[in-house]
Amino acid sequence: MLLKSIQLHNIRSYTDASITFPQGIVLLSGDIGSGKSTILLAIEFALFGVRRGDLEGSMLLRHGSPEGFVELSMEINSKQVQIKRILKAGAKGIQQQAGYLITNGVQKSLTAVELRAEMLALLGYPPQLLSRSKDLLYRFTVFTPQEEMKQILYEDHESRLDTLRRLFGIDAYKRVQENSQIILRWIREDAKLLEGQCFDLPAKKLQSEQLAEQLTAAAREHSTTTQQLQVQQTLFVQQEAAFKQAEQTFQQWQEKKHQFELAQSRLGQQQNLLMMINQQLQTTDHELRELQQQRSLLSLTQPSLQEADLLAQRDLLQQQLQQHASTQAALAQQDIQLKASLRDLASQELHLLGVQKDHAALQSSLAELSAQMQKTSTTQHDLMDVEQQCQKLLQQEAILQEKMRQASQLLASVQSLMTCPVCLQNVAEDHKEKIRHHEQQHMSSYETVLQQLRQSLQPLQEKRAQLHQHLRVREQHEKKLESAQATAKAFAQQLIQLPLLLTKKQTMEQQRLSCQQQLIESQRFNPEILHHESKKLDEQLLVLRTFHEQQKRAQQIDAMLTQKKITIEQQHAKQALVQEEIKQLLSTVAEVQHALEGLSFSQTALDSLRKSLATAQQQLQHTQLLQVQQHSKLQHLKSMDSQLQPEIVEKEAIQSKAAHERKLETWTKDRFLPIVGVIEKHVLSTVYHEFNSSFRAWFSQLVDDPMLSVRLDDTFTPLLEQNGYETTIHNLSGGEKNALALAYRLALNRVVNQLVSSIKTKNLLILDEPTDGFSSEQLENVRTVLRELKLQQIILVSHEAKIEGFVDHVVRVVKREGESWVI
Repeated sequence: MLLKSIQLHNIRSYTDASITFPQGIVLLSGDIGSGKSTILLAIEFALFGVRRGDLEGSMLLRHGSPEGFVELSMEINSKQVQIKRILKAGAKGIQQQAGYLITNGVQKSLTAVELRAEMLALLGYPPQLLSRSKDLLYRFTVFTPQEEMKQILYEDHESRLDTLRRLFGIDAYKRVQENSQIILRWIREDAKLLEGQCFDLPAKKLQSEQLAEQLTAAAREHSTTTQQLQVQQTLFVQQEAAFKQAEQTFQQWQEKKHQFELAQSRLGQQQNLLMMINQQLQTTDHELRELQQQRSLLSLTQPSLQEADLLAQRDLLQQQLQQHASTQAALAQQDIQLKASLRDLASQELHLLGVQKDHAALQSSLAELSAQMQKTSTTQHDLMDVEQQCQKLLQQEAILQEKMRQASQLLASVQSLMTCPVCLQNVAEDHKEKIRHHEQQHMSSYETVLQQLRQSLQPLQEKRAQLHQHLRVREQHEKKLESAQATAKAFAQQLIQLPLLLTKKQTMEQQRLSCQQQLIESQRFNPEILHHESKKLDEQLLVLRTFHEQQKRAQQIDAMLTQKKITIEQQHAKQALVQEEIKQLLSTVAEVQHALEGLSFSQTALDSLRKSLATAQQQLQHTQLLQVQQHSKLQHLKSMDSQLQPEIVEKEAIQSKAAHERKLETWTKDRFLPIVGVIEKHVLSTVYHEFNSSFRAWFSQLVDDPMLSVRLDDTFTPLLEQNGYETTIHNLSGGEKNALALAYRLALNRVVNQLVSSIKTKNLLILDEPTDGFSSEQLENVRTVLRELKLQQIILVSHEAKIEGFVDHVVRVVKREGESWVI
């Protein structure tokens, strides 16, 4: 992979910047904090997106910016690739948005996760890295941030080995061992569980043998009981037939006796009924004579007027009274309502007249505000022009200041320069004087141009401040104008109602005058005349209703007389029927009494037969119950046996499975795990020799000290020896520590690129401040190391001026007023 260019928008200290990356060794030069490392983080963000806890969106998006993006162009295996990732601030924080990927001119819009998957595939990284928080292959083979360069050196042995296993792609061996331990634990637990499930197998087999003996004995007892039951059933049938014949004779005698008792009871009832009918006849005849006397006392005289006529006249009078009262109440209520409505209309009229005055005054204010707005209409355009002029002057000033700084650095370096770094010859004083004179002339011209730029910038800045003030005044006028227009619109809508209000007020005044006239006329009417006439009609109604009540009583007595006569006739007919039924019952009693005398029956014989039958039935039931119990016992034993046999078979299978699990446990523990450990050690040994050789070679080139040597132990931990004694990393100087980390990093880069053949980032290396704390001699050694790497593209971040002498390209980064620029 080779980087071509990157574009940053609102990324950390960059508002808008574009950087081109040529092939060869590229130096990102600038002061500390100028924004060099931001470019490297932006490259990593474009490739893999944000990562929680490591490369957050809040670390990348410029403070106060709603949105930002990074667009990276690169070449991967002759494919032209361009990727764009977007960050956006929202209610839930800063989130990644969908971006796009262009491969050989074909564009695809993808989500953040889809972009990561596509880039991993293009770079040849293993797909399992998609769900991991850190991109270890990239961080240890292409770019490691400065603060993480030494991290792997200070980790404990096991953590370092785990990291290296993942980088070398051999972490599967450790996972196999860890997973095997988990599986071993599962196998042991399964074996214990299975052994626990079949521990009672011998007891179950013994129980099966005992059940077989119980089944044989139960079957023998059931057969004997069945034979006894057959004999008892035959005896019971014979006794039951003899008892039924005797019982039939007893039932015939009971039926005749019952008929005799019923006939005697019915005869007594009919005789009592006849006596009661005679008494009822006497009572009804007495009541008939009393009713005839009451009817003769009633004398009826028909009144001349009808009740309906009187009621109609009285209702008419009451309606007239109610109508007069309701009319007066309605007119009084209407008068009150009209008075209240007129008061409301008068209040509304006063309010609208006030609104009319306010509306006229507001129209005058609107005209004044419009005139003021016309005066400031060109302020925004003028401000934009002034802003553009100021921006151009500021950029020219930054370029000139950078040129002056470079000239000053050149003067300082020439002052102490003794030998030319290219030809290695002594530098003459006249040559140095010539360079000083030339650079001083440049600095003098730069200073003159800077003064001119500052003089031009001052009036523009003053004008910009004035225009900002005018713009704020214009915004205040705009707000006042919008508020006044809204108020005028509301006044105009209210004034539309004024003519309608006046018309409505005139109509209500006419209605109130008419209501008052009707109220005066209704008060002239006297209701006492109607009350007097109504009282007379009530007296006539009372007389008429008394006549109607006597007439109704006479009709009731006539009906009762007729009913009594009918009742007497019915009682005479019923008396004749009862007398006839008494004669028939006397004849029936005599016949049944004669039949009872002809039947003979022995109650003692019947009781003896009943007892014998009951005894036989009890014996039969006892034998049947015994047979059922024996049958139930037999079925229960068979059921237990049918349940026990599958259980024994199942436990035998479980016992066999438990034995298999124990064999599997022994094979995994004693054979499989040792073989995996041997394979991992063999692979690590192969990696170790290549890693150790490269590491020692790079370190010896970076640190030219024959008394200090380094090597790796079997956990890939650096072991240091100084003056024949072992020492630790903490005893090294700052430059030596950085050299150790850089050598470790370069060795790791070479080994990983050799082992993982699929990755496409082998031609690219990014180093962030790798020479921090290096001496002048070590910086010279870095030149040799970089050349020996023979990579197509190396990107260096450093503020060391000496490195500019042996790189192919320099990209300068400056920072002013919190914003980074690429010059």
